[in-house]
Amino acid sequence: MRTEGQSAKADPALHAKFKFDRTGCVGQMQKSGLSAPVSGRSSTLQTTKRVEAKDVMRDCMAQRGYVFVPKAEIEAAR
Repeated sequence: MRTEGQSAKADPALHAKFKFDRTGCVGQMQKSGLSAPVSGRSSTLQTTKRVEAKDVMRDCMAQRGYVFVPKAEIEAAR
């Protein structure tokens, strides 16, 4: 199925596939220990963990064929 440039929000089948793929990637974040909140007050540790979690999610979704584009660039990317 070729879906380049399509929004998952606009197509129920794509949305269902996106939710399924996202759930799998959230599972990968949980396995890596990045989805749990950081206890304590270390903002540096919290920021580092948040960045690492985003990287895991972005890489996982990329392996499934998704590309994240900043909102301001969506129309130009299509």
